[in-house]
Formats: sequence, structure tokens, C-alpha cells
Amino acid sequence: MEQNLLVHGISVAENSNLQIGTNMKKCYIVGAGEFAKEKFKPNKTDFIIAADGGMDYLNEAGFMPNVIIGDMDSISEEAQENVRHQKNIEWIKLPVEKDDTDVMAAIRLAVDRGYEEFHIFGGCGGRLDHTLANINCLTYLKILGFRGYLYGINENLQVIENETICFPSDIKGRISIFSIGDNAEGITLKGLKYLLNNDTMTNSFPIGVSNEFTGQESSVTVKKGKLLLVY
Repeated sequence: MEQNLLVHGISVAENSNLQIGTNMKKCYIVGAGEFAKEKFKPNKTDFIIAADGGMDYLNEAGFMPNVIIGDMDSISEEAQENVRHQKNIEWIKLPVEKDDTDVMAAIRLAVDRGYEEFHIFGGCGGRLDHTLANINCLTYLKILGFRGYLYGINENLQVIENETICFPSDIKGRISIFSIGDNAEGITLKGLKYLLNNDTMTNSFPIGVSNEFTGQESSVTVKKGKLLLVY
């Protein structure tokens, strides 16, 4: 897996040294929330989807998507005009009243087309309900067996399940860990300021808030259940 060490850690299967996701097809989705432009670094072979108003960010950053999807209620006229005559861009107009958010619709589209690793931008900040919905999307991807990363201006989020995430020694700042579901069991934290050894977290007590990286290699392990990492 290509590593941006300040963006995400390396996933290791439980009881294995094999890195997960090495050859996964990558999809970048850009929504209309806060856009962490400095973290947005897709390769030429990666699939880019503008989820409605996310097209404005791509327009400003000089990127063209492969697909624009949404009910088109937040994309500006300027952004639409800039790509209207681009023949290699697919437009998918969704109804305003629908079950899926624009980001979820983008995820479903990319899953159907064979993509397995998802980098979601413009999914934090702004409306809290949309941020929470995008965290749900991370859980949805994990249930499917895919990898998902959600990037905010000052934080990155991912959901892990029955696995270990390893972080390099040069990553800095805080990391908070939450149980997604009733209980997450067999949690071990190494190399962080506050350590755990084969412990359990519940979704009713936020004991994992504001841990810290310490300048050494670190890891988060969960043997049974799902954890949300915010760092």
C-alpha cells in the first residue's frame, strides 16, 4: 500500500505480518463538507467521484472526476459549466428524495465497479448529521470487507475490525478510540501514552478519548468487534 504516514496506519491481519490492501483498487470520493486539500493526492489510475457539491472543490483544486453523482442541489453553476462539455465525465442525477446520501450513492457505485479502498474527502465539518452518516459509511465498507478512510481538516478517521493497525514512529498528535457496536474485546494499545492489554471497550463510556502518540512505533489491536479511530 502506498503510505502517507500522516494520513493512515498500516493494517495487519490478526496473527499475521501481511499488510492488508496492498493491491486494492482505490476510489477517491469528494463531498461538500470541509475539504482537506493538502491530503488529496490521488494517482492517475485512481477513480475519482464528485458527490454533488464536491465538484466545486475538485474544480478549485484542478482535478477532473470520472463521475459526478448526486441530486445536484449543492454543485455551483460555475463548476457545472466547467465540466459540462467534458465527454469523459459521467453524470448520474439522483432524485432529491432518496434513502442514500450522495456519498453513500458514490460508494455503492464504486463498489459495483470493483473498487475496494475508499478515501472520502469533504465528509467532515459542516452538518454534524452528514459527518455521522459518513462514519456509518466507514462501518458499511468494513462490513463488506473493504477499507475506508475519512479525512477532515484536522483529523482522519477509520474503522477497524478484528485486526491490528500499526503507526510509524514519526506520526504525532492525539488518537481517540471508540467502540462501534456494543462491545469491542481484546483491545491492546502499544507505544501510545496510555496503554491497554487485552481490554474491553463499550459504546457507553468514552475511555479512549485523547490518547497520544509518543515518538515510537505504536499499534492498536482489537480481537473481536469494531473500533473507530480518530487521529
